[in-house]
Amino acid sequence: VSGNLVWIRFQLPTGFMTGLSPGQHIRVHCPNPSKGYKTWNGQLNLEDTPATLSRSYTPVSASDTQHLDIIVKEYPPDERLGFIDGGRASAFLASRVEVGAQVPISGPHGHRVYHGNGLFLIGAEIKRARHVAALVGGSGVTPALAMLRELRSEARGLPRGAPRLVADVS
Repeated sequence: VSGNLVWIRFQLPTGFMTGLSPGQHIRVHCPNPSKGYKTWNGQLNLEDTPATLSRSYTPVSASDTQHLDIIVKEYPPDERLGFIDGGRASAFLASRVEVGAQVPISGPHGHRVYHGNGLFLIGAEIKRARHVAALVGGSGVTPALAMLRELRSEARGLPRGAPRLVADVS
């Protein structure tokens, strides 16, 4: 995608789709290159024990496709930026996974889920939104894009001139 952003596509088994709703994410599980090291990137290594690590990603692919796309920001070793050892999971996903390899993924995960037509699941409650706005940056961009894709899809499914969002009906 760009200098340090890598687009990764996982092919799902025949007949499967992610079924993830906006607001949900997956966890990718990968080997821990920092296992057994007391420090990592010049800091105390809080992940020195587990053999595998998990990192959360919001897919950038639609939920009704037979593939799962994520964008990974790679952190290569760079002493200038404070990444003496580089990223753990990002380096594995961006540089070490070969085409055709199997990568363990779990999910769906997430507690704030958009169900469509202005309905959000927040914790254990369904709430209807009259307006939706997002101010995002960094890792929040991808979940916002998933939401915008869903809202755009809903708006395109309506006849021309019909109310475009639930808020337009009231």
